[in-house]
Amino acid sequence: MTLVLTADATLPESKQSVGSLAAVVGTITFSGSYVSGGDTLDLQAVFLRSGMGRVFGIEGSFRGNVAEYDETNKKLKLYSAANTELTAAAYNAALTASPVPVIIWGR
Repeated sequence: MTLVLTADATLPESKQSVGSLAAVVGTITFSGSYVSGGDTLDLQAVFLRSGMGRVFGIEGSFRGNVAEYDETNKKLKLYSAANTELTAAAYNAALTASPVPVIIWGR
């Protein structure tokens, strides 16, 4: 239930821009349990500090899962390979073993 986003401080302001798009590169640390409907992760706060306003995508190696960011509710949802949302349960060891590298896209 606890997700912690750490922006990569080695990049200038942890942001790379491509035209009107920006990418924040970093890691997400997973701990606790997944909640049906997604776990809270306010990515907009990262983009507001970066001068960008809207988050529209997240990419990463979610170790056998597919992630989707629900900007309206500020939730990170995880899906299995069968495109089924994970059920409420403890995060698996693959996710909690080490931080997951991510790229978060916004404008």
